[in-house]
Amino acid sequence: MKFINLLLEGREEDFKTTYGKKFSPEKLDAIIKMVNEIPNGSKFLTFLGRVLPQTVPDGLLDEKVKDTLKKFVSIGSNLQIKDINQYKTFAELYSAIEEYETRIRRTVKSIEGADIVYENDQFTVVAPLTTAASCYYGAGTKWCTASSADNTHFNNYMKDGKLFYILDKTKPTSDRFYKVALLKKFEGDESYFDAPDDKFTSGWIMGTNKLARIKQYIDLYIREKYAKELEIWGDKEKAAIERKRLERVEQQRIENGLIESANQRREDDEWSLDNLSQGDMGSCAHALFDFLVSENTIEGKTPETKSEISRIENEIIRLQAEYDNDEELRGDLLDEISELEDELTELDAKMDVYDMLPTDDYILKGFTTTEFQGRWKVGDSDDTEREAVRYVKDMLDDVGYDGYNESFVMEHFDDDSFRVYLKDFFEEDVYNNPEVYLDDSDKELSRSQEARIVELKQMVLNLESERDSLDDEDEDYSDEYDRIGDEIDEANNEIEEIEDDPDGEYDSDKLDSIVADKISEHRYDAKEFYDNFLGGDLFSEWATSNGFIDKDDFAQAVVDADGYGRVLNNYDGSEESVSFEGETYYIFYDGDFH
Repeated sequence: MKFINLLLEGREEDFKTTYGKKFSPEKLDAIIKMVNEIPNGSKFLTFLGRVLPQTVPDGLLDEKVKDTLKKFVSIGSNLQIKDINQYKTFAELYSAIEEYETRIRRTVKSIEGADIVYENDQFTVVAPLTTAASCYYGAGTKWCTASSADNTHFNNYMKDGKLFYILDKTKPTSDRFYKVALLKKFEGDESYFDAPDDKFTSGWIMGTNKLARIKQYIDLYIREKYAKELEIWGDKEKAAIERKRLERVEQQRIENGLIESANQRREDDEWSLDNLSQGDMGSCAHALFDFLVSENTIEGKTPETKSEISRIENEIIRLQAEYDNDEELRGDLLDEISELEDELTELDAKMDVYDMLPTDDYILKGFTTTEFQGRWKVGDSDDTEREAVRYVKDMLDDVGYDGYNESFVMEHFDDDSFRVYLKDFFEEDVYNNPEVYLDDSDKELSRSQEARIVELKQMVLNLESERDSLDDEDEDYSDEYDRIGDEIDEANNEIEEIEDDPDGEYDSDKLDSIVADKISEHRYDAKEFYDNFLGGDLFSEWATSNGFIDKDDFAQAVVDADGYGRVLNNYDGSEESVSFEGETYYIFYDGDFH
């Protein structure tokens, strides 16, 4: 960051130096301020200094110039001339961008299953009415409503409102706003989503006449086509009733779809034992079926039951033929047929594996039954283990390690790696900021100070030698002796002052000792170290990113300690197991279906 700041400052100073005579100081500042509102805009300073007229108005800078440069940032790589400094004039750059926008302007074709609500040279606004139309007009986005895999999302969004796709025919597909989805609820709420499917509330054409015009046509379209819905959702009581009705309809649609798929599987005998692989949907269905039968949760069709059903069906056919061929109207045959039919109805009510209805196909397989009385998750031992570890890791990503017992977490903390980190951290901190840890008295003498002391000590030796050579019979002996003594005292005092006020580097031994003390102080409490020296609420990320905690190993340890039920069963924390085809399958009750 410091380097970037220096680079920006350098560009700005070079600009002022080069074009200081062309533009006034105020104009220079205005141009710099304008480019700083553009991502990496300072790189355009040299170009602007060359092409802009001396008297360019501030209003033009903030509108046309800034807008043109923003467009160049977005589409510059698509232009024939990609280097902005190769444009001779600003007008040449402007024309190149305008030509490109005109050239790439797309037409939007009208298809069945959608209404064109509004269109001008820039925008086409479409109201998709079917999943197919939604996929067509939403192609290239991340919108779930434009996914061909499932129409559930599209249907859900259309229950109490309408979707509108606002297509900008002038923007490249790399622009996040080249397609915008507007979800307009009948009750009045609005939500906007860009092409990457991020919700936004500002930017784009928000607050402009362009959007106001588009919304005018959308509101008119809704009033004309959905007057009844507006009336319903505009009344709280009617809206509540309608919401419940739609929920029932959607629930019935889901149940009908599950039953239809189950009947097709039964007809194809898709889950016959010959077609199964360990851990697949069919094997999990068999495991769940066996478990529910063993728990008396359902009454299952056994091989004996199926054989009996076949026998009764054949018997009914035989008796019916006998009755049809007998000239007498034999009531006894009709009674017998009726009894068999009642027995057959009772046997048919029993469930088989095809009454296990898949609801989710992930690592663990989700199921309900044709009675829709509950939900279960099922997986073999490998998939259950994998899902449990994955779940713990996802939890760590969401909430970190704070939700786990601190002592358990620290059992999986790599103390050796942490000590290496502490050594590097404190060496950098202590040696870069020694004044925080030591006093000036802990400094060593500088080279100049050491040289001066040597000089002073030699001076003292010379003075002492001179004093020793004095003749006490000389009439000036006393005065000379005192003079030399004073000079010796001055030199010694200066030596003492220098030694008391060193201005060299801090004592390296003392710095090393402080580093060692700090490592020793914090080596067994990483959390306290983090809180005191780094701060914030990202301890988990810090510990993981630095390799102090191996997330994979920790997640595995959690699963081993807690078991599958506590990890995967959010309903009651329990787990069940059953053997199927020699493999163990784990079953987790997941609450009511509805």
